[in-house]
Amino acid sequence: MAARSSGVTLSSVNEVAEALLCAAYQPLPTLPRLLESLMRSLAESTGALEGALWVRGHGALAFRRSGRELHLAWMDAPGATPPPGVALAAQAASIEERLVYGGASVGELRLSFGADPGREAEVAALCQALSRGLAPLVKRYDVQRWAEERLGQPMVLIGASAAIRAVDTFIERVAASPLPVLIHGEFGTEKELIAASIHSLGPDRDGPFAVVHDPGQLRGDALAQLSRSFEQARGGTLFVDGLDELPPPAQSGLLELLRAGQGIRGRADEGRAPPRIIGSSTSDLHRLAREGQFSRSLLMKLDFLSVTLPPLSARREDIKPLVAWVLHRYGHPWDRKSTEELIDVCQEYAWPENIVELERVVVRLAVMTGAEPIRRADILEHTPWIAPAPAHAAGAPGGRSAAPQPQSPSKEIASRWTRMVLAGDFSELPALHDGLGRALVYLSEHYAEPISLSQLARHARVSASHLTYLFKSSLGTSFKPFLGQVRIQRAKQLLETSRQRITDVAITVGFADLSHFEKLFRRLVGVSPRVYRRQAASSGRNDGKTR
Repeated sequence: MAARSSGVTLSSVNEVAEALLCAAYQPLPTLPRLLESLMRSLAESTGALEGALWVRGHGALAFRRSGRELHLAWMDAPGATPPPGVALAAQAASIEERLVYGGASVGELRLSFGADPGREAEVAALCQALSRGLAPLVKRYDVQRWAEERLGQPMVLIGASAAIRAVDTFIERVAASPLPVLIHGEFGTEKELIAASIHSLGPDRDGPFAVVHDPGQLRGDALAQLSRSFEQARGGTLFVDGLDELPPPAQSGLLELLRAGQGIRGRADEGRAPPRIIGSSTSDLHRLAREGQFSRSLLMKLDFLSVTLPPLSARREDIKPLVAWVLHRYGHPWDRKSTEELIDVCQEYAWPENIVELERVVVRLAVMTGAEPIRRADILEHTPWIAPAPAHAAGAPGGRSAAPQPQSPSKEIASRWTRMVLAGDFSELPALHDGLGRALVYLSEHYAEPISLSQLARHARVSASHLTYLFKSSLGTSFKPFLGQVRIQRAKQLLETSRQRITDVAITVGFADLSHFEKLFRRLVGVSPRVYRRQAASSGRNDGKTR
């Protein structure tokens, strides 16, 4: 918009700054392109004649207006100090605003908006708000550079939604602190990225960043295993990815390390401070502590600073830049591959596995469509579950017929997996999601015990909501009905082969209430347990007795 026609009022300056940042951010996955888009928008919004934006470690971007043309150029290579100011118009008022992050200057914005001193306060306020919002975005790319150098992988927080910007604010506030941090989020959210960001933007960024993956696998001498990781992380950060999965011995071991402030007992400190602890979870640790599933003492040691990451379904405005980033990261031309059709479908889908699922889907579509843009017909053909075709649709855009939609898993599939769980036959597990596979293995051994969805989700190492999705999408049923089928199937086996009383059969398979057992048995089998046993006996399948 032209400043002379619409103006920038003091009352709306924050909204204007936010709009400029979001508009500049949307389709651009790299910092230079983001800054170029932002400076162009700022120049057009304010009517500025000249300006420059210097960012520590990235260089300076200058612009100059010549008639109706706006020329942008990077003035220098990345340096530690700002370059000389651009030559401003003779009678132009100049505004300078620092970019500040964590109390330190990380850049500077300079602007000449013309010989109109009456607008100086308005434009200065806009530059101040813009600089305040831009600094956290700039620091994301410092994290990316650090991750590429130290971890060998590109890690950068993507998005400009209010939800993800709040995470930026949290990172800025806690990075300099040595206190423990708890990161809660659904399966597939950016928990490790947030932990790495906190570490790399803090005072110990040059120290080690050690990660404990799959903590649920810690067995045997958990204290010794954790102690080795603790020692490796001295002078830096120890990130435990999945605190809610820690078995009790590992919880006790971590608590002992935190209390002692050292790793292997008796070992000298070697002059390095104990690591900062950052932990993540998909389950509510406070609820687990109340249920006796997580150590209250350990939670008290860790629960100082905490953040809950928004699921992708709560930040749909970030879908477009995330798609662009994924395409860019995997070497695909995002500006040619991404289409409105793709973005519309992605924004409508629930993404139960969040960012990791989005990445898999987008890369798959990019590969399968070759050099062509990704259209709805491609989505229906290669990833139909994210965009079911309308029932009346005979074809898809572009003259290609949409692939037929897979039917919902039938009752036969659930029944087959019920039998396999009881038999301990997991030969077909590779065809399922890893989390669902872990859940089924656990159920095969513990189906007769009291078990809730949240407890099973912890053993499956996914969120409860995601496990619900996996049951429904893969087995055609939800957790509770499936558990009921497993128990009733086992009850049928016992009624056919044992002489146990029906009350004892109910207790053996996990029912504390005989009435509930009989009602569910009748609903699933069609007859009562007594009638079923009688029929089995008459057919020669057992010699049990009815009581």
